[in-house]
Amino acid sequence: MKNASRNFEALEIQFRGGSRPDFGRGGIAQRWANILGNASGGSGPLRAWSRVNGNAPAPLSLGPDVARLVGHGDFNVEVDVEHLLAGINTVEVIAEDSAGVRRSSLLDFSYEPRAICPPPLLDICTDDCACIYDFGQPVDGDWKLGPDGARCLGIGYDRLLAFGDRRWSDYEIFAEVTVHGFHTAHPGYPHAMGPGVGFLTRWAGHHDDGLQPRVEWRPCGVLGWYRFGRDRADAVRNYRLCMNGGDTSAPGLSGLLAEDHSGLQIKPEVPHSFRMRVKSRKGRTSHYSLRVWPASSPEPREWNLQAEGLPCENQTGSILFVCHHADASLRRVQVRAA
Repeated sequence: MKNASRNFEALEIQFRGGSRPDFGRGGIAQRWANILGNASGGSGPLRAWSRVNGNAPAPLSLGPDVARLVGHGDFNVEVDVEHLLAGINTVEVIAEDSAGVRRSSLLDFSYEPRAICPPPLLDICTDDCACIYDFGQPVDGDWKLGPDGARCLGIGYDRLLAFGDRRWSDYEIFAEVTVHGFHTAHPGYPHAMGPGVGFLTRWAGHHDDGLQPRVEWRPCGVLGWYRFGRDRADAVRNYRLCMNGGDTSAPGLSGLLAEDHSGLQIKPEVPHSFRMRVKSRKGRTSHYSLRVWPASSPEPREWNLQAEGLPCENQTGSILFVCHHADASLRRVQVRAA
């Protein structure tokens, strides 16, 4: 009995993102409200479940894996916003160790389905935000606000922060980004995608693929980012600006649309400005443009990269700040209709 009591006390569930996550206040950024956290301790391997608003429990995966669950015991509860109540909702996470000791933890979160579409208008600086949900919606990773802006604690697969509304169509993003470093020793590298930092347009949320949490990110709009190599084993071993579309034609493809060969390099710890535009065209796929420059310099007139989208592109969607095996901070995001 004493051992069971000791194991019970050691079994711990922690949520991330603050005491009350807040979804929808700046738009419905994606299909999912992501409740992030970690389960640890106990005796032997853990099992876990989640329950939303008192409904039946659903199996909950625990990390690590090679994708979204980076750390031991990490979890990501994906709650379909169509099933949420306007106002306060509750998620319960239940963990059980190999000795049969269980522990559960409850978290209240709010959902405010505000209609802010169209047009997209956004101007947010971390200096004016009290918590991460005042700035953006964490999709993956433990995001915090600090002197550099919004920054994820720990490097891993697709540390993501969402902005805006999934009903947005044509818009232009301006953002202030500082790259602190990259991680090239992640599982599967270099046969998997190399590290990178940038912005993905027309995001709707991860798509159904039978996994928990879901991993399939395609289709989308276009990902404009500064990254190492291309897909899989790229013979060119350096960093460059690229534009990738969510190619759904074959597993593992991300549709390289354009890449920069000018030799432009983003220096670590030097703030840079990103500007990206998505514009629909009648009877054709959308047009995408990307420009990156040191924040201390005047904005150039020319785009670094321009490309046409893929036939499978989303027609609408929000914005993702993507840190894929990268350490970067984001201080300001501005969005206007294009």
